[in-house]
Amino acid sequence: MQHKINFEIGDWSCDGHNQSESIKVFSNHPPERLREAHFMCPVKLGFEIGDICGEYEESEIREDIVDALRENGFDMTKFTVEYPSARELIQLWVDILMYIDSELELELEKPEEREKLPSMHFYGYDKNNRHLKVPGYGLFYL
Repeated sequence: MQHKINFEIGDWSCDGHNQSESIKVFSNHPPERLREAHFMCPVKLGFEIGDICGEYEESEIREDIVDALRENGFDMTKFTVEYPSARELIQLWVDILMYIDSELELELEKPEEREKLPSMHFYGYDKNNRHLKVPGYGLFYL
């Protein structure tokens, strides 16, 4: 797997509700090849990948999408249909891409392999009774 590709669900462009989550995916092909498979989903499966929990506050995979996936051999017991986690949704996305393009080999970064970095932030107060107030809170609003 020579390509590392960031898969982000939610408002990845931060032009709406600004909530998103990302997971690194390892691929044997570049993003352009994955995008072509993505665009073929309506032809192969009858729905857009972006329609999976795609509307604001849509927290359940629609029944017609679940049915289409089952009809095409997907084991939907691997996924939570109501309130799926971000990881489950990205895994489903990746599984769909590999179904559409059988030459794709995609693997999600394992949670324990995520790069652990120290945080600038901390809760409460330090040993000198200081609280770390960070800038930028006011930049975000709904």
